[in-house]
Amino acid sequence: VACFTGGVDSFFTLLKHQDEITSLVYVHGFDIPLTRTDAYAQTVAHLRTVADDTGKNLIEMSTNLKSFLEAVRWDSIAHGPALASVAMLLTREHGTFLIPATHTYSDSFPWGSHPLLDPLWSTENVAIVHDGAEATRVRKTVALGLNPVAQQHLRVCFKNTGAYNCGVCEKCYRTKICLRLAGTLDKFHTFEDPHVDPDVVRRMVIRDANALSFTVENRDFALEVGDVAISEALNAAIAAYWRREPRMKRLIKDKKRLVKEIESLRSRKSVRLADALGSLIAPVRRRTPS
Repeated sequence: VACFTGGVDSFFTLLKHQDEITSLVYVHGFDIPLTRTDAYAQTVAHLRTVADDTGKNLIEMSTNLKSFLEAVRWDSIAHGPALASVAMLLTREHGTFLIPATHTYSDSFPWGSHPLLDPLWSTENVAIVHDGAEATRVRKTVALGLNPVAQQHLRVCFKNTGAYNCGVCEKCYRTKICLRLAGTLDKFHTFEDPHVDPDVVRRMVIRDANALSFTVENRDFALEVGDVAISEALNAAIAAYWRREPRMKRLIKDKKRLVKEIESLRSRKSVRLADALGSLIAPVRRRTPS
C-alpha cells in the first residue's frame, strides 16, 4: 500500500511501483481539514478515478489526529509519525507501507518523513519504506509529464481555496514552472492557467528551507534547458530569500563589523594583522549571495 494525495511525490511512487502496489491510502484530516467536506469530496473524486484507472484499491480514512498535534510543527516533525500510525492500522492486509519521499537524500534539514527515520517505525508486521528519495522533485515532475492519468488528476495545492489547484500559490507556481521547463504544462488540465510569468516568478516569496530546495532545483533545471528568463527570475527570488534569512543577516552584519575593524587596524598601521584578518573573511565575502 502507498500513501497517495495526487501530488508529484505520490504519483511518482505509484508509477514506479505500478506492478507491486495493490492499494492506495488517502487520509482526510491531514492535508484537508475535517470541516472542509467540500474540498475532500472534490479531491477524493479525483483519487477514486486514479485508483480505477490504475487498477488499485483506494482506502479512504479520516482522523482528528492533527488537532492533537497543534503544538508540534506538522511538516518538519509530526507528519511522518502520523503516516506511520496509518501503516499500523493496515497491517492485517498489507505488509509493506510506502511513504513517498518529499526530498532527496542530499537534503539534510529536519523533515517529519525522512529516509533515516521512516524505516524505524517498522514492526514485525509491516515494513515502512521511504520511497523515491533518489529523484529530485524536478525529475519526478518531468517523469509525470507524459502520463495521461497524472495530466488529468495531478494535485499539488493545499490551500483549500475551493479550486483543485489554485494555480497561484508558491507550491502551484513552482510546479507550473517545472512543467513549463519540461514543455508539458499545457497538457495538465488541473491548472486553469497554463502560463508562467517571469515577473511573478521573480516576486515569489520563499518562506523556508523546504521551498528553497525546490526553487533551487527549478533554477538549475532552467539553466539546463536554457530558459534565461525563468532562471534569472528564480535567482532573484532566491536572493530575496537569503536577504530575509536571519542567519544570513547575522553573517552580513558580522562581516561588516569585521571589515570596519580591519580598516581601523590599517589606519593604526597594523597592516600585517589587518591583512591576515582580511584573508580570513574573504571566503565569507565570496559566499555571501548578492
